[in-house]
Amino acid sequence: MLSGESMQLRDLIGREIQDILFTEETYDKSEYIALMTADCYMVLDEGLVIGFPLSISGDTVWIRELDPSARSYFPPMKKMWWQRRGQVSAASDIKGRRITSIVGYTSEDVGEDEPDRTFFELDSGVLITHVPMRPVGIHVGLYVHASIREVEVQYGKDWIRISG
Repeated sequence: MLSGESMQLRDLIGREIQDILFTEETYDKSEYIALMTADCYMVLDEGLVIGFPLSISGDTVWIRELDPSARSYFPPMKKMWWQRRGQVSAASDIKGRRITSIVGYTSEDVGEDEPDRTFFELDSGVLITHVPMRPVGIHVGLYVHASIREVEVQYGKDWIRISG
């Protein structure tokens, strides 16, 4: 597939995540508040590069061309003494894992002022999503949730699931 094309979300089920990369910058064109933006790229098996879908209701994901300045969320590193057993670790809970389903909320589900949310559920039980823009000082980019229950606490139980 070529950059700029799209594919169905359902076609991502069973694909393995090789890497997740990001670019970020400050966007200060707002008169009231400086914003931070992040663009995330997911590299799947067979070298397929996709963007994180912003909505489950569109049922498509865009094939992307990787920005050469993008950095990996998973730089090689050793386990540090302060990391607890059972702690969510991007290296082991995301990289090399398979997508088992896609869970999403529409703005009607999470509130009119909130954007749609789409999460990839992995075979490790972890769910990942992308938040593209927030005020400076608040994390943007990849968000990791330890379980569907953790997502439900924040967004509720009225989610939609696409699975294989």
